[in-house]
Amino acid sequence: MTSRNPVNKQSSIAPRFSLAGYVIVATPMHQGGVFEDAVCIVVEHTADHAIGLMLNRSAYFDPKLMPALQLPNGSVHSNLFFGGPIEGPVLAIHDNKNLAEGGNNLGVYLACQEKNLMELTQSETGNLKIYIGHAVWGPKQLDSQVVDGGWYILPAIPEIVFSDDRVMRTKALRMVGNQMLQSVTGLSVNEIDGLCN
Repeated sequence: MTSRNPVNKQSSIAPRFSLAGYVIVATPMHQGGVFEDAVCIVVEHTADHAIGLMLNRSAYFDPKLMPALQLPNGSVHSNLFFGGPIEGPVLAIHDNKNLAEGGNNLGVYLACQEKNLMELTQSETGNLKIYIGHAVWGPKQLDSQVVDGGWYILPAIPEIVFSDDRVMRTKALRMVGNQMLQSVTGLSVNEIDGLCN
């Protein structure tokens, strides 16, 4: 997961950009669809496709079907999430740099190798979320949705990615609102928080 600055919706011409390493938050444009109220992390974004995970969809899976996710006591890890409708490898998002197979420089890392998944699930420290399934966008589909106002864009920071899925969207939208207020007023984040509290 690498990142470059995404294009601004106000840009009249959308240059090629990558949202890999960013969080995207669904706007009302997705009402009634699979991405309604979704908070996603984009893990790959090329001219041919984009791949991401829906971060705020908790799920339950039978431990017998997921032996790599079993804890020493035989139970399955409690932080399991539905990443999207497309089948694929189990993917962990975590904050352990030593077990990173990808990620960003903000403290959010990815892993999918069984050895790393086992070590992550059996560790009692750090942040960990495990995702089954993922979302896929076709050629330039995500680019078009962003330009059309379908997604708000945020950095993939631990405060959003590892927050409780029940409040994740609220936190993300507050951050989006703060960014908009900053750009309009020139106030700092602390000043905006002072106004809102």
